Amino acid sequence: MNHYALPDGSAALDGDLTGMGEHTDFGFVTVLWADQVPGLQVLSADGAWHDVSPVDGALLVNLGDLTARLTNDRWMSTLHRVKPPVVDGTVRRRRSVAYFHDGNIDAVVSTLPSHLDADDGLAYEPVLVRDHIRAKLAGSRQGKANTGAVREAARVRAASAGHPPRQFRVS
Repeated sequence: MNHYALPDGSAALDGDLTGMGEHTDFGFVTVLWADQVPGLQVLSADGAWHDVSPVDGALLVNLGDLTARLTNDRWMSTLHRVKPPVVDGTVRRRRSVAYFHDGNIDAVVSTLPSHLDADDGLAYEPVLVRDHIRAKLAGSRQGKANTGAVREAARVRAASAGHPPRQFRVS
């Protein structure tokens, strides 16, 4: 369960506000319930960030990095972020509930033969789910480079290129 909120009252906020920075989910698929407070954004193929507006009673589904590995990037993991819940200068509470399906930790994930591309070859080496998750966590939780996520990191850098930090003031 996620609860994105800023402190009540007035606050001076400078810089590029981030609830959760640009990232892809680690596993195969993520199923998400979210309220209709703006914040969740996905990166489209044209390089622009788009707000996600959940429909009442609907669930959102994101593909994860293990799906990208399985399909040799034919089905890409969803690059997304969460912006702080500031609507018309007012801080609002934003809630979501996510279920992450990462798979059996002892399973080996290899690109499916039907997704091998003779021109591009194999994008990923086979990996144990446990090792994949461990590498992703080591990079994202310990402040060090995640050498096992080169492709994902390149997508995040490309998404951030040319977007200078914005200044916000909330009172």
